[in-house]
Amino acid sequence: MIIERIFTEREGYASSFREIYQDKGASYFKEIETDAVERALGTENAVISLGGGTLAGNEELPLRMKDHQIIYLAVHPDLLYERILKDGLPAFFDTENSRKSFDNLYAEREPFYRELSGMVFENSSGTPFETAQKILTELEKSDGG
Repeated sequence: MIIERIFTEREGYASSFREIYQDKGASYFKEIETDAVERALGTENAVISLGGGTLAGNEELPLRMKDHQIIYLAVHPDLLYERILKDGLPAFFDTENSRKSFDNLYAEREPFYRELSGMVFENSSGTPFETAQKILTELEKSDGG
């Protein structure tokens, strides 16, 4: 993960992205996250997977991404919440009511990502391979086959 590599370069020791957020705070994490996206955008023929909050509150990144194909993998909120909690409670969720934290973020971010994306794929069922196949098929159609 690019965020973790950048953190290691800056700090001289390794840490997971959740630990970085928890230990260093939101603004430090956002700074590294922005750097990571900038580096990734400089890569040709790459798939860049963004976290849910990567573009939130950052007016410049969506503008920098306008010349790139943005694909939103939409997931039913209940399933998305379940997937997020599989790796433990994120530091930015309220420990007293994590579902409310999630619901608020989802309501804020989901319309933004739909609007920003050139393609939207429902990703609540099926395998990652099946989703990738659907995406490749649509990309081939949009490029004229």
